[in-house]
Amino acid sequence: MRETGTPMDKSRIAMFQEILKMDPNDPVVYFGLGQEYMQGGVYPEAIVAFANAVRCNPNYSAAYRFLGECFEKSNQPHQAKEVYAKGIPIAEAQGDLEAARAMTVFLKRVSEIK
Repeated sequence: MRETGTPMDKSRIAMFQEILKMDPNDPVVYFGLGQEYMQGGVYPEAIVAFANAVRCNPNYSAAYRFLGECFEKSNQPHQAKEVYAKGIPIAEAQGDLEAARAMTVFLKRVSEIK
């Protein structure tokens, strides 16, 4: 994954969008699209993409993690808190302990914001 704030790869975004035209319910493609937007610092579009990944696969723990991060980076801590709180038990149930640990840390951080 590239560092956040690096230029987006517009050809990759176009590729993901073309694939979604063929299969608009592919959570992995939405996740990849969300990563491209997130890495480019385009958080509103990343939020939509990660939310669609979760819509297509409600057990996609990594999508919850990055959706929450995008809400945080968009100065929406309350939405981030809701996403993390929902994503932690899903990650645990999926055996994705790294995502569960990360979201637990992130939830604690956003919970301290008034």
